[in-house]
Amino acid sequence: MQDRCYFGALSSLLERNGFRDIEFSFSYNQSSYFSFFLPCYWVSIVWDYCVYLLGVRNLCAYVCFAARKR
Repeated sequence: MQDRCYFGALSSLLERNGFRDIEFSFSYNQSSYFSFFLPCYWVSIVWDYCVYLLGVRNLCAYVCFAARKR
């Protein structure tokens, strides 16, 4: 079974199943997971910031959505 927990997959899944007025909210902050080890923490902060600046929604840390059924 394939993971479908990223923006592109969620968006198409909702549309395919008859949802409309879909609103998405994105968060790119996952660095706190690595706070126990400072080098990984800093790399993660740089990664989060680069993904945020580039607007790569499929690589965000969290996706929240609200949708209405048709």
